[in-house]
Amino acid sequence: MKKVVILSLIGLVGITTFFLISGFHIHQNTLEKISMDMDTRKTEAGKLTQVKASIYFQQSGRMITKFNHPVDIVVINNTKGDLNIYNPKENTVAQKFNYTYSTENSSIYYFLNGNSNDLGLKALGFKLNSSKIDKEYLITNWLPSVEYMKYFSSVELVFKQNVPVYIKFIGPNSKVLKKSYYYNYKKFYNLSFPETITNIYFNDKGDSSIEKTSYSNIKLNNEANNSYFDFIIPSNAKLIK
Repeated sequence: MKKVVILSLIGLVGITTFFLISGFHIHQNTLEKISMDMDTRKTEAGKLTQVKASIYFQQSGRMITKFNHPVDIVVINNTKGDLNIYNPKENTVAQKFNYTYSTENSSIYYFLNGNSNDLGLKALGFKLNSSKIDKEYLITNWLPSVEYMKYFSSVELVFKQNVPVYIKFIGPNSKVLKKSYYYNYKKFYNLSFPETITNIYFNDKGDSSIEKTSYSNIKLNNEANNSYFDFIIPSNAKLIK
């Protein structure tokens, strides 16, 4: 059971690894480090699960995620995709490597990098197919590259007041795979960052699961003062597979 929980949290690392690469600059200002609290609640098949964590990111791309609930573990990852999962109670560490665990491999990265105009779709080879105005919304439609045609037929990305508020992924069978809503925007360093993200996932049977993630207690640079920024896994931690 514990292994299943930890693997689920690794999946959440992909959600929370949304920060920047080394040397990240914003309009003459440098974001040296940032910390925030994360609360994720997921409802699936009538069951509610909750994950609470604190996140500490540094300009070098190193990020420490301290999970506090439902288990006490520390996850460390970087821009290369190195992932270390430390269990302080058992003094054990598991190591993985995959670029999907990179701190720059997430759509939220684009918010903090000032490139939220496509949420990374261009980087994945998607091309803008059409756009239209509907009241206060700008609705854009994107088509996948050949590489992703087996997964998606199109993506709809919607903006309001120049920030993304909604994205929808449609599969090759024209069925909706995922919807995401971005709201409760907070401004800092002339950027807009959504403090709340709601994801709705649809499976082949038509059922859905809802996942809501809220970020709070955001602190930047000198205000982000916590010992976890310097956290190092003990040298005597037992390596597990």
